Amino acid sequence: MMEERTFSRAMQLLKSRQSLRSSKPPSSTLPVKRFPSGSPIFQGTPHIQGMKKWLGSLGHTDERLRRLKVIHVAGTKGKGSTCAYIDSLLGSYGRRTGFPLKRGLYTSPSLMNYNDMIRINFQPLSEAYFTKAFFEVWDGLRLDEEDKEPPRKLQLLAIMSFHVFLQEGVDVAIYETHHGGEFDVTNIIDDPVVTAITTIGLDHKEELGGTYESIAWHKGGIFKKGACALSVDQHPRAAGILDARARELGVTLGYVEALQELPGKFQDDAQRINASLALRASDVFLNHHTPGSHLSPEDVEDGLRNFRWPGRFHIVEEDSTTWYMDGAHNPMSVEIAAKWFLRLNKPQSAKNVLVFGLDSDRHDPYNTLETLATLLREHVEGIVLTSDTGHSDNKRLATYSEIWKSHSRDVKIKIADREQAMGCAREMGTQVFVTGSLFLVAFVLQKLNQSCT
Repeated sequence: MMEERTFSRAMQLLKSRQSLRSSKPPSSTLPVKRFPSGSPIFQGTPHIQGMKKWLGSLGHTDERLRRLKVIHVAGTKGKGSTCAYIDSLLGSYGRRTGFPLKRGLYTSPSLMNYNDMIRINFQPLSEAYFTKAFFEVWDGLRLDEEDKEPPRKLQLLAIMSFHVFLQEGVDVAIYETHHGGEFDVTNIIDDPVVTAITTIGLDHKEELGGTYESIAWHKGGIFKKGACALSVDQHPRAAGILDARARELGVTLGYVEALQELPGKFQDDAQRINASLALRASDVFLNHHTPGSHLSPEDVEDGLRNFRWPGRFHIVEEDSTTWYMDGAHNPMSVEIAAKWFLRLNKPQSAKNVLVFGLDSDRHDPYNTLETLATLLREHVEGIVLTSDTGHSDNKRLATYSEIWKSHSRDVKIKIADREQAMGCAREMGTQVFVTGSLFLVAFVLQKLNQSCT
C-alpha cells in the first residue's frame, strides 16, 4: 500500500524521529579532539555523525555541497536574530543590485511548524513544497525500512535544508546551528564564506558542559581555515577559548563592536549587537563574491527597517490586552527580555502579568525563573505558570510556584495548562509578558492569529 504523502503525515513521521536523550559519553568514530585545558565535555552521540553519509546517499557529495555559499552562525543568545538580520540586509542589497537573488535561511527551533525552519527569501516552505522535499529525502534514504540507521528529527530537517537549497540553487545559504558547533548537524560545510559567533552564555549545559570554556570550545568548532571568523564581545573565559580555537584552526578571529550609528530603533542593546554582527558578516560575504562590494547606507536602512523575527521582542495588541512576548529560555536571555518589558511605556494603571512555561531541564529552568523573579517581583500583579507543550508537569509547576513565593508572597499565582493560560492572564491583567520558551510563545502567537513571517 502506497505511503500517504501529506503534510500531516510528514509532520507525524518527523515527530516519530524525536531524538532519545542519552546521559552517556558518545560512542563515536569521530576523531578525538583536544580542549586547550583538557577534554571538551559532550554527552550523547555527536549529532553530526552520519550526516555526510546520509547526504551522499541523496547524491549530495562534498563537491555538490561546496556549491553552497554559506554564512554559518553559532552562539547562545541571538543567533537566530542575527541570521534573520543577515537575510534582511542581503535581501535589500539583492533588490538593488540583483545579487543575491535567492537566499536560503535555516534556523531552529521551529516557531509555528517545521516548515518555517527552512526558508527561501524569508518565506517558509509551503506545506506542499515541504511535503515534496520531505518524501524525496525519506525515500532517498529508504527510511521506511526498519533496519536502516535512522537520522533523528533535527538531523532529518538539516538534511532537508541542504537538499532544498541545492535544488533551488540559492546564492547564499544562511545557517544557524542547533546548539554547540563542533558536533552540530550543520557543521558539515568544509568551506563556508563567513562564520560568526553571537553572545555565549551557559545553556545546554548537560550536553555541552557547564562552563564558558567548554561551551565556547563547541561554538568555535564552526571556524574553518579560509573562512572569515567573527564574534561579538564575549565573557573573558569564552573569548580566551575562542581565540585559542581560532589559532588551532588557522583563522584570524575578528571582534565586532555594537555600532551606535546604526539607523532605526532597537528594542534592546542585544538587538543592536546582533545587527552589527550581521552587517559585518553581510559585507564580508558580498566582498567575497565581488571584491569591493558592500552594503550601501540605503541597504542598511532598508534591511533594518524590514527586519522581522517573530517571537522575539514581539508585541501584539488585542482588544484590552497587550501581549509582550520573547522566547527567552535561559537566565541570560530572560534577563534581557524582562528588562525590555520593564522599559516599555505602559499605562500607569495597567496590571502586569507574567506567563512562564519551560519544560526542558537543558535550559536551567529553575535559575531562569529565579532570574525573572528577582527582576519582576515588584512589577507584576499576577503569575500564570504553565507548560510549553500540551502536557503539564504538575510537580515542576509546583516547584516553580515555590520559587516565586520565596521572592514574593504578595503576588497571585495560578497554575494552568497551556490552553487555559491565556484566559487566566486576561483575567488577571492587561499587560501580559510571555516568556520561558519559544514553543510557548509560538502557541500564543497562533492563538492570536499571528504568522511566522
